Amino acid sequence: TKGGHLGIRFDGRYVLVRAAHAGCDISALKQELSLSDTLQFKASWMQRFRGRVLLVGHDTLDRLSGILLKLTAWEDFLRESESWRSRAVLVQIVVPPLRKSLAATGAHLDDVDLLTELTQLTRRIQDSFPGCLHVEHRKLSQREKLGLFAASDVLVNTSVRQGLDSSPLEFILASEAKKGQVIISEFAGFSRVLSGALRVNPWDTPSVVNALDQVLSKDKIQRAEVYRKLLRVSRGPDLLAWATSVLQDALIGVSVRGNVDCLTSSSTPQTLRLDAPPQSH
Repeated sequence: TKGGHLGIRFDGRYVLVRAAHAGCDISALKQELSLSDTLQFKASWMQRFRGRVLLVGHDTLDRLSGILLKLTAWEDFLRESESWRSRAVLVQIVVPPLRKSLAATGAHLDDVDLLTELTQLTRRIQDSFPGCLHVEHRKLSQREKLGLFAASDVLVNTSVRQGLDSSPLEFILASEAKKGQVIISEFAGFSRVLSGALRVNPWDTPSVVNALDQVLSKDKIQRAEVYRKLLRVSRGPDLLAWATSVLQDALIGVSVRGNVDCLTSSSTPQTLRLDAPPQSH
């Protein structure tokens, strides 16, 4: 269009195409990070793995999360990098699926198979490289999750398909003191906007192993430089600004007059309202 908007005409209608990444609620996140509960969780995680570089993974029990690919790459990395066996640990949080029971129906038998494979691989790595892998199968509270992120040095994401997941942004903001680094799958939703993150193909195990070596070999100056790039993206448009811009574009798309009122408050949820007069047919 003349205004620079991207769209197509289809079946007598003009369809506006909008491509923009959403951020996270930075103000709410900062408030959560400063709470005593979050700080206690951070201290607990750091004490538990004191003396080791802490890599973290936070994924749902699903093959699309790429957990098996991640652990396979971690196993290969430990096999090739003897010096890191006593200095690094991967903490993998496996969030149970929303389904109440893995074996409730035959449709979810793949989850049972995945859990079996994951358990076997976990035991193999833990037996071969004691102290290098810690796996927990549970859903963390938001504060405990942020505490874990704040205590960690590296986030490892090897999803094979992922939509909108704000965990990478949460990790970056939470790990400011440690200048957190990110390894992210090229198939993850935020991979193309996270300048500074190491992008990997999770199916290419050697490339993931190489990324692990790269990120763990960075000195303080290199980590700080990369972190500045990551932080710049993470502090981009928050959810409210993103939603507002989408609604404003929606008004353009339907070619009507309207307004978007943004009511914000530090103590109440943020609210968006879109008012548009009815169209005549």
